[in-house]
Parts: sequence; C-alpha cells; structure tokens
Amino acid sequence: MRNPVAAIWVFGLVVALLVYQLGPNHLIATIAAVAAEALRVLERWSYDLSRISAEFVRAAAVGLYVVFVALSLLVIRNGGRARAALILVSGLFYLLVWRNEFDVSEGRWLGGFLLTGIAALIMTHRLTGFARTVRRP
Repeated sequence: MRNPVAAIWVFGLVVALLVYQLGPNHLIATIAAVAAEALRVLERWSYDLSRISAEFVRAAAVGLYVVFVALSLLVIRNGGRARAALILVSGLFYLLVWRNEFDVSEGRWLGGFLLTGIAALIMTHRLTGFARTVRRP
C-alpha cells in the first residue's frame, strides 16, 4: 500500500482478527508457547551444527594425517629429510587425539587437525622444492 495510514489500519484489523480467533485470554500463553517452541528449535539446530562440525574436524584431522604420512614417505623416497617429522608428528597426533573415557575434548581434535594440516603443508612445500631443484640441473 502506498498510504501508510491505511496500512496501519489494515494491520490493526488483522491483529484484532487474530486475537479474536485465539481468544484474548489465551493470547499471551499462545505467544509464550510459540516463542518457547522457536527457542527449542534453535537450540536443536545449534546442537546439531556443533555435533556435525565436531565430526568434520575429527574426520579432517585423520584425513590430513594420512596425507602427511604419504607426503612424508614421498619426501623420504626423494632423499629429503622427513623421518624425524614423521615420528614427531605421529607421536604428537596420537597424544592429542587419544582419549580415555574420562577425557573427551574437541580441542584436542582441533589441535590434531592443525598439527597435521601444518605438517602436510610443510611436506608439500618440501616436495615442491624438490621438484624445482630437479628441474634446474
């Protein structure tokens, strides 16, 4: 509507019809029930999102560890230094993600994710450095 005064009157009439349908005595209870249900839905979505993201971090950490091991073995095969890193990162990764039944920490998995991600990037850099030195005789 182009006339704001008329729009306000129409809105007021719609509100009056809704209140009449719901019953003026039950209006506050209905609004509270709708708000409570909306909060329950938002809480459930938040829980699901945090659970899914935690599972993703765990899966990505394991995947990055496999990438790191494979890249390290390639570096070693090409004559580069990666044995110490392979042992050190493997040990740290195990210590970070190993958990007993009393210690369930998503922060440890995030640490494992970061550790293996950085280690995999370093091994990638070493491999690309080898490729550059091989091309220039």
